[in-house]
Amino acid sequence: GGGTPSLDPKPKRTSVPSSDDTYDWGKQWYPCFFEETQDASAPFSFQLLGFHIVFWKDNSVSPPEWRAMSDKCPHRLVPLSEGRVLENGEIQCPYHGWTFQGKTGECTSIPHVEPGATFSKERSCGVSLPVTVKQGVIWVWPDALYNPPAFGEPRVEPDESLIPICEALEEEGVLVDDAMRDLPYDYAYLLENLLDGSHVPFTHHGSQVDRAMAKPLYWNQVQPLTREGYEIQRSDQNRTNLAFGSTVFRAPLYLHHRLNFGAFTFYVVGYCVPTRPGHSRFLARFPWVGTTGKRRFRVKYRPKFLMHMYRNMVLEDDNFFLHINERLQMTAQGGNPSVVGPKALPVKHAKANYLATEADLTTVLVQRWFADTFPIPWAPGTDLHPEREKYRREELLERYRSHTSKCTICMRALKRVQMLRVVLAVAAACIAVIGRVVTEMAFGIQNRLASSLLSLAISGALVVAWALLGNLESCFFVGRDPPLRNAPIKQESGFKKLLPKFAK
Repeated sequence: GGGTPSLDPKPKRTSVPSSDDTYDWGKQWYPCFFEETQDASAPFSFQLLGFHIVFWKDNSVSPPEWRAMSDKCPHRLVPLSEGRVLENGEIQCPYHGWTFQGKTGECTSIPHVEPGATFSKERSCGVSLPVTVKQGVIWVWPDALYNPPAFGEPRVEPDESLIPICEALEEEGVLVDDAMRDLPYDYAYLLENLLDGSHVPFTHHGSQVDRAMAKPLYWNQVQPLTREGYEIQRSDQNRTNLAFGSTVFRAPLYLHHRLNFGAFTFYVVGYCVPTRPGHSRFLARFPWVGTTGKRRFRVKYRPKFLMHMYRNMVLEDDNFFLHINERLQMTAQGGNPSVVGPKALPVKHAKANYLATEADLTTVLVQRWFADTFPIPWAPGTDLHPEREKYRREELLERYRSHTSKCTICMRALKRVQMLRVVLAVAAACIAVIGRVVTEMAFGIQNRLASSLLSLAISGALVVAWALLGNLESCFFVGRDPPLRNAPIKQESGFKKLLPKFAK
């Protein structure tokens, strides 16, 4: 620890230990979604590294298994995700009915071919991808999209031990809540931002912590930077009142921050998924190890959809200015780093950004890793100029398309809230119209004035409940603006009293 990091080209500092071979982005396991929150009733498409991949659940085997293929039919390149899954677990193209076996990608049926006629098995075959489930997350190995195997060649199943699982989730008695969000900025900026713990007291003031908690940070490198990542540990536990912790990065997409609060340990785990230039998917996990008593009860039984709202609110603290920051950084560095990826990337970053303190060490390290592994080999035909996409503030706070519609837990909660609002509206209207008769029948009140006042009170309470549920309903569609860090002082103090009970 101690000292200020530097990316100045003059000091004799190496980046990642030099390697002549190119980083292989295809031979990696990528997390795509949480199994618990994904609708498996129909096939769906997911974009990874610019490639479109179709996923579906094969219920013809026991236990059911996930399948993944390139999301295009070899016949006319129509997306298979618009098709349907047959009873035998195969996927059928919506255009001409070609059918494919998910495990191998082989075309098993072409309806317009005469019985007994032959067709090219090689040219009619789709690209199948290895897929597996680990710790409740669906993982895919996309190498075949870059290097399609020869027809008839047995697929080599990749080593699942390479999956960067979170060891904390293997602890006995661990509790975890998860969150997923599609974000309007590049994988590179998402990863850099999440590794930088020093931004939390200010960006997330009011939603997570207090800006008064900001202190100088000093680090020890436990594991030096390599292509596989790094680990750093706080060395200032005796100089601040912050929880002692460490930060781990496992290339190319896993990270966690470990915070030790004495009685229990809390982790912030992130999976940063490169979907396409200028866009990414974030899968977050928050394991609690060693929690007991009231805290354990709160963590275990709080409604999941409310926690999803809270986690999305925290992510929205960054959304607006990171989207703008991405475009300013691309201007200063000559393009999107994941697209351009020159070896001089850290030097350009250092000239554009003044990294003044040791708190910036995580940024220094990840920039060196970028310099050794970028550019990302995006799929052919991918738009490599995300700077052309500029979103308005309300678009950056949008929740429905980026989370709610892709989460079965939140969609189920949204439908219930909407249904309950209809029931409350009908009940309030009925009581307002025939209130006195209803109250007299229900409560036996003969006094007309008392009956009218009671019916008015009941109707008013129902309207208030309807309005409150309306506010809750809006939270499924759009985030808060302005963020809590910019809330008026009086309002902010109120949130500070409520937030710890909800989020901790």
